[in-house]
Amino acid sequence: MRKFKLIKKSLLSFLLSINLVSTAYAYENPQTLPDINGMSLDQAFIAVAESQIGYEEDSNYESYFGAWAGDAKQAWCSEFVSWSAEQAGIPGAIIPKVRSSSGFREFFSKIDSFYLLDGGCLDEACGCSEKASGILSVNELKKGDILIVETNGDISNGPDHTCIFLSVEQDMLCTLDGNSGNMVKKKTREISSVHGVCRPDFSKTVIETEKEQYIVKKRKKVSINTYIVNTNGSEIIYKSKNKKIATVDKNGIIKGIKKGHTYITIQCNGISKKIYVTVS
Repeated sequence: MRKFKLIKKSLLSFLLSINLVSTAYAYENPQTLPDINGMSLDQAFIAVAESQIGYEEDSNYESYFGAWAGDAKQAWCSEFVSWSAEQAGIPGAIIPKVRSSSGFREFFSKIDSFYLLDGGCLDEACGCSEKASGILSVNELKKGDILIVETNGDISNGPDHTCIFLSVEQDMLCTLDGNSGNMVKKKTREISSVHGVCRPDFSKTVIETEKEQYIVKKRKKVSINTYIVNTNGSEIIYKSKNKKIATVDKNGIIKGIKKGHTYITIQCNGISKKIYVTVS
């Protein structure tokens, strides 16, 4: 079962409130999203991505997914992966919003979750080897891994395409691709085309809030809108650093006591996040 707790708002309302979702594009919108209720994050990620199979950019080479990331005319393979993650309720701390294969490589290498693939592109010139945490065998690949791959034959320039790993069939990798032939579709590709494997930690506990800083007037109250994935049944605890300035209850309601500055700590499953509070 999907282990997350959404406090005060639905996920969609939360994302809309922080301007991560837009609905005002002039070209074809994404296809109908699936019901992901009850799915784990990795299952939801795949389900959302698969729901877009058949989507095609328009005759002007513009796509919703490119526009979502800031440029309707840009190549949108990486953007499609990031968009699918966001729609599945996956925080950016697990799968980030990036606009290139190298962006995924940089993010996952920093958290020691970027790997080379045995039999893949191991050319030192592409810059992937020095950033890898190790080498995976094909049998160690997991559904939902993000692959950065080669499509134009020049491996020295680094990866030029991003896709989602699904399975291995007859020594070929089955992937789900955005912007492959200008559309979303499933493909098979050679193991030798893979520059690297980005492995999301779908079990990671992540705490996100609508704001990083709250302003509340003396004797007034304000609610912290909190979104947490993978609570694993752990209690969510709010603590005020200075209760003489502001208090917070178990539901994340801040009350201003006197003028000043302090911070609130949100804790769950061994993870904590601070938000700053100003009482005016």
